Amino acid sequence: MRLACPHFHRYLEGFEDKVAYEPTDVPGLVLRDLNNGVFCLEDFLRYCAVETIPSIQLTV
Repeated sequence: MRLACPHFHRYLEGFEDKVAYEPTDVPGLVLRDLNNGVFCLEDFLRYCAVETIPSIQLTV
């Protein structure tokens, strides 16, 4: 089954990273805007307790 983006993978022994979750199924994860990849990344980093979130380069 394919999940829409964004979705999150979690490593589980025996399944490796083949387990994925919809954002609404991740307890405590709040995403400001599902259509904004940068916001999703920043919110996910906060959820993972990254203390200093670096600025994200939008262009090459």
